[in-house]
Amino acid sequence: MSDYIKRDDVIDILLSDKVDMSPAFVGVANVLGNLAQFEVYNDACDNHIDLVNKLPASNVVELKIGKWLQKQIRGDTYPVCSVCLSQAWDEENYCPNCGARMEE
Repeated sequence: MSDYIKRDDVIDILLSDKVDMSPAFVGVANVLGNLAQFEVYNDACDNHIDLVNKLPASNVVELKIGKWLQKQIRGDTYPVCSVCLSQAWDEENYCPNCGARMEE
């Protein structure tokens, strides 16, 4: 089974990893002689963001997980989905209304 991640989460991580090029930082980096290294690093982060944006999107549906609740109606007990609260006739492995996978 494949793992799926949110594109925006990856981009947020890459953006947070970039070096803050504020004037004060640039001044210190110039004095130390390593400004070019930070510029190259930030360019690499930008290139990675571009690559992430070029990846094709997958058609993924978030998995809903629920459990069967018991509801009394006119003396009879029926299973009710904990996700969508719809009534079902039998306790299946999934809800026939919302598709939630049922766990014990």
